[in-house]
Amino acid sequence: MKGTSSLYRRYAHSFFIFFMIQGLVLVSASIATAAGCVNWPKAMAISEIARMPAQGKVVLVQPFTDFAKVSGDEWLVPGLRDYIADLLRSSDSLRVLAGQSAVHSGQVGPPDFTVSGTFQHIGDKMRIFIRLQDAKSGQLLAQPDAVFPYPENQEFFSKTAEAVRAAMKVMNVEPDSTRYDAVKDATTSTRAYESFAKGRQALETYSTDKADVASLLFTDTKRIDYKSPLGYEGLIALYSFLALDKKERGGNYSSELQKAEAELVQMQKLTKPGSLVFAYTPKKAVKKIEFKAKLDNRFLAGEAAYAEGLAVAQGGDFKAAVIALRKAVQLVPEDALAWYNLSRIESQLGNAQQSQEARQKAYELNPCIEK
Repeated sequence: MKGTSSLYRRYAHSFFIFFMIQGLVLVSASIATAAGCVNWPKAMAISEIARMPAQGKVVLVQPFTDFAKVSGDEWLVPGLRDYIADLLRSSDSLRVLAGQSAVHSGQVGPPDFTVSGTFQHIGDKMRIFIRLQDAKSGQLLAQPDAVFPYPENQEFFSKTAEAVRAAMKVMNVEPDSTRYDAVKDATTSTRAYESFAKGRQALETYSTDKADVASLLFTDTKRIDYKSPLGYEGLIALYSFLALDKKERGGNYSSELQKAEAELVQMQKLTKPGSLVFAYTPKKAVKKIEFKAKLDNRFLAGEAAYAEGLAVAQGGDFKAAVIALRKAVQLVPEDALAWYNLSRIESQLGNAQQSQEARQKAYELNPCIEK
């Protein structure tokens, strides 16, 4: 990753400076400071929806109901929803809505299925009921359940995954086995997953006020199970969000990117391979761009493409700049500045329609981008 660090150091300090390129002025600090206009939960939901399969059945996954209401089990209400949603996302035939994407689901259309359920913790046993319903008629299609020792037992993951697989069969879809197993086998510790799930909930408020809480919880995930990629991916996603927030404000965000990169390097050294929750990268690329080091994370790869786009644009190669910036917005579609700069360079090349579309994306994310 040494080459990538050099790339960041070379360009990250200059992202908020005017770049004069044959009359083209790339986004400046005066524009970028409008980050207060960014609705981050909505922007992140738009990004998640943009990275869904282009076609497929729509599934709405809802929070689970705690039937027994045992103190300390509150995290399972969103935690089970997110775990099941991640398993369902392993299928390219499903477009899965959960959390923020469910709140901002207008771009996806009405769901075909809803998944909900209850869990009951009695003594040292946990029982989970998953309800699969036809979203239009409300008809109950299946109700697979899972029973296992609780709290500290790896059957939490395997038994729940078996129940989800049964529901997928009723939906007539198949998961990608590698991605499915990567979610199922991410950790064998329910304690580690509890810390991760709580950290994820803090992160997915997309409020910088919750950053310290998320950081502590993801760090605790690593402490409990340092061989699991969950804690590392959580911290990578957190530092990437903080970098993006600073970027939109016109600040220096290189230190956040370096922290994200350090977690990625550590994860690659200590854990088993597999792309999980936050590292998902679209399969279809606009055009392959060769970097000096492998960036197996969409935020870091997207930022490298953004830096590449600005660098080649500064040298006057607008065609190469467009290719790089298209790659950047494909990987990080929540980056309003990347969309805005793409719009300006498309305009420079005379691509009026592409420029208008990119600018509209920038405005959708940040209505104040030119104020």
